[in-house]
Amino acid sequence: MTFGNAKSIDLFALNENGRTYTVQVKSVRTKNFFLIPRASIKTNQVYVFVILNQLGQSVNYFIASGAQLLENELTNRFLDVPKGPGIRYKDLESFRDKWSVLRVSYDGKG
Repeated sequence: MTFGNAKSIDLFALNENGRTYTVQVKSVRTKNFFLIPRASIKTNQVYVFVILNQLGQSVNYFIASGAQLLENELTNRFLDVPKGPGIRYKDLESFRDKWSVLRVSYDGKG
């Protein structure tokens, strides 16, 4: 974990191959909108979007690299709403439980 000195990084991760990743986590309590501006997404970072859900319901995880978020058709789905820029959870469905993102390099190679 970072302790406030690493702006826009919540975690540092190390996979079984010794590759390190910087991870930013975005969470909401219910199926909602994740506040994140498209301009702040870094291609070499991993993003974990978490829906905590109600007590007794499973947590939902959506995992993508910044490069995947920016090169995907998803780029056009970032919205500006009164609360701020971000993305709807529905638009992240293709990234549900994609923990394999932490097994490849940022350029998409193993």
